[in-house]
Amino acid sequence: MERLTDMRKTNPGLRATVVAALVAATVMIPSGPAAREEDGLTARLDFFGPGGPPFSYAGDPLLMRISLSNEGAGPVNNEQGISLLKGFSIINEAGSRVPIKGAGADSKSQPSRLAPGGFFGQTIDLNTVVEKPLATGTYVIRWEHGDTTSNSFTVKVIPKFDPTADYVAVFETEYGEIEFDLLTRKAARHVQNFYNLSHQGFYDGTLLHQIIKGVEIRGGDPEFSRKPFPRYPLEPEIAADLKHTRGTLSMLRLEGSELDSGLHFVITLSALPQYDGGLSIFGQMRKGDEALSALESIPTTGQVQTPYYHPIRPVTLTSVVVRREGDGSGH
Repeated sequence: MERLTDMRKTNPGLRATVVAALVAATVMIPSGPAAREEDGLTARLDFFGPGGPPFSYAGDPLLMRISLSNEGAGPVNNEQGISLLKGFSIINEAGSRVPIKGAGADSKSQPSRLAPGGFFGQTIDLNTVVEKPLATGTYVIRWEHGDTTSNSFTVKVIPKFDPTADYVAVFETEYGEIEFDLLTRKAARHVQNFYNLSHQGFYDGTLLHQIIKGVEIRGGDPEFSRKPFPRYPLEPEIAADLKHTRGTLSMLRLEGSELDSGLHFVITLSALPQYDGGLSIFGQMRKGDEALSALESIPTTGQVQTPYYHPIRPVTLTSVVVRREGDGSGH
C-alpha cells in the first residue's frame, strides 16, 4: 500500500467549494523565479484551488490572489495607485499573450504610502480580466508592474466534469489498449478525480510498477515514475454490490489509513474477494483483455528482490484518456 506523505483534506474536482472557502482553500505553489524588487515592492501570486498542479474547469472561476508588499527599508509611494487587474500576464500554449481588459487602479482600497512590511492585495477571477473566458488549454500566469514581477503558475483549463455522464477510460500501452467503463453512479468522487488527473496528463508516461500474474497490476505511484505530484487522500466509496473480478479498476488505500489514495490504482487480474468492501471500485474493463494478458505475462523480479514483482524492464502507460461514452475525444 502507498505511504501517506500528505494528509491534507484535499478533494480534487469540487470547484464549487473554492468560492465558498477561499482563504481555507489557498494552495501556494510558486513555480517561477523569486520576485524582483522595485523600491522594496514585491509581488506574490497565489492560486485558489484543489491540491496538485493548478487546474480549473472551463467556465468556472479561475481564482488567484495578487499580493503586493514592501520588503524594503523605506516607504513606497503609491499615490497613483497600481492596476492590479491590468498587471496580469497570461501566456497560452502557442506562446501568445491573452488580451487583458483595460482596468484602472483601485486607489480607494490601496494605501497611498506603503510602509516597510506593509501589504495589500486582491483576489481576482481571471475570467473577468480577459476579454474572453479562457478556453481549454495550458496557460502560464504571472503578474507584472514595472520592474516588479511575481512568481508564475502553469494552469491547465480542462473540460468540465459532468456527474450525470457515462465516461470511458482508455489506457494506451505498447501492448495495446485497455478500455474501462467508469462507474460514475457508484463512485462519483473517484471517477471525477481520475477524470481530472487524466485531463491534466498526470498518468501519461507513468510506470506500471507492480505486476503479479493472475493477481493484479499496480500503477499511478509517482515515486516509481519520478513524477512530482503531492499525494492526497480520497474518502472511500464502497458499493456493496460491486466485486473485484478480472479487469476491475480500484484505488488503493493509503498505508495505515482508512482513506484512499488519490493517485495509486490497481487493476485486478482475477476475482479477489479480499479486496471486496475494502477498496473503492470505480471502473470495470470492457475491452482489451488481450493487452491485459500480455501485460500480466511480463517478467518481473518476483519475490527475489525489492521492489517485489517489479517488471524487469520499464512498462509505461503511454497515455490515459478519459472521454464521454460515445465521444471519440479525450485530453
